[in-house]
Amino acid sequence: MSEQTQDDATDSTTGRRTLLQLAALAGLPLAASDLGRAATSGHLGETWTGSENLDIDVSGSNQGAINLSSEEGFALKSTLTSATDSTGTAIYGNTASDSGKAVWAEATNDSGDAMGVYGTSWSPNGYGVYGDDGGAGGYGVYSEGDMHVEGDFTASGTKNFVQTVETADGEKQVAYTAVEADRAQTETTGVAELEDGRAEIDLPEHFGMVTSTRRTSSSNSRPTKSTSRDSRLRSERPTTSSWNRETVPASSSSPTPFAESARATRTLRSSATPSDRPTDRK
Repeated sequence: MSEQTQDDATDSTTGRRTLLQLAALAGLPLAASDLGRAATSGHLGETWTGSENLDIDVSGSNQGAINLSSEEGFALKSTLTSATDSTGTAIYGNTASDSGKAVWAEATNDSGDAMGVYGTSWSPNGYGVYGDDGGAGGYGVYSEGDMHVEGDFTASGTKNFVQTVETADGEKQVAYTAVEADRAQTETTGVAELEDGRAEIDLPEHFGMVTSTRRTSSSNSRPTKSTSRDSRLRSERPTTSSWNRETVPASSSSPTPFAESARATRTLRSSATPSDRPTDRK
């Protein structure tokens, strides 16, 4: 055997041996041997490095391929040391299941401020936790429960609240764009023509489904066309508990404040107190 070939064989054997030793320390099953286990002394605390592109392939079923536990500190610590590798990943998770979890974190203590996932970024433009739906139309981040933001919250798109309601055709989801105000409220708009000084504006059915009747409501009305400069429009609160219709009378110092073709628009605002939170739309 030539000297170069002998050196290559030695390097390969050394790299394989160090990885096998690392696998044995973790107690991993290896294809080339039986279950490896760490010695009681002599190797703990050492740092072993394998040759480039060498890895350990581990497979398992049911409860997993690797089970690590630690009373304190880290059960597993992975570090990517390159400061310029934009594609490197310290920990990577992947699942082929249509209902699986690539990464599952769970805090089992039922007291204190335990966290299932904790992310920190030291960069002024970085992200502690970043989610991407991959262009599939799903959620980048989905929270099943309350969400609290201690700091500014911004959105480049619309902010909606969604509530599932029962209809004659089954369950439907009503989405309302959030109104910027000092309290939670719903708002809708209607248009009607005056007849004998009064106009009735029909409210959409879904408005009544997501708006509480227990809170005070208000309405604003304005004419879109008038035959009198002194004409004014007065609004009244809804008179029906079903919220399907509101009567908006017109009043003015003139006997006929609006022509028959005049149209009135009114916006109803009411505190929204849905009885149920939005359900999972998956």
